[in-house]
Amino acid sequence: MGEEMTDMEKRQIKVATRQLLDEFPSLLEASKLCRMGATRLSQYQYFDAPAFMPIDVVFVLERAARKPVLTGEVLKMHHAVWPSPEGDAASEVMDLAPALGELVTFIKEATHKASHGGVRFSEVEKRRYQEIRARMEKELREVDLAVEQDQALTLPG
Repeated sequence: MGEEMTDMEKRQIKVATRQLLDEFPSLLEASKLCRMGATRLSQYQYFDAPAFMPIDVVFVLERAARKPVLTGEVLKMHHAVWPSPEGDAASEVMDLAPALGELVTFIKEATHKASHGGVRFSEVEKRRYQEIRARMEKELREVDLAVEQDQALTLPG
């Protein structure tokens, strides 16, 4: 399973939420643009409130503000956690084959009759699968980012 957000990450999102809402003359004005009332919007910006603003509301408000205030902060947080690709899309995609091979091999071995769980996954095997899958997901994200960076470089500007 994935990791929980840290307290610092939660605070960063709450601060960015407050900054997004500050783009509007009032919470009432912001609420007229989305499906949330002013009271609910207010709650999303407080550190002790457990809920975060729904993504559709973020999208609508950022579009109205013409600034990716909250999603920009989330993107910065992701860049801190996920490494950038080291090469172009063609070189990054070469890392996928070993990752996929590891995943396929693991599944074949884990579901073999002679494996620890027999033909079903044991709890340990399920955790191992999630670890391998997470590495493969990282490789895919690096390919995605390399493709996006390549497109950004080739767009007329």
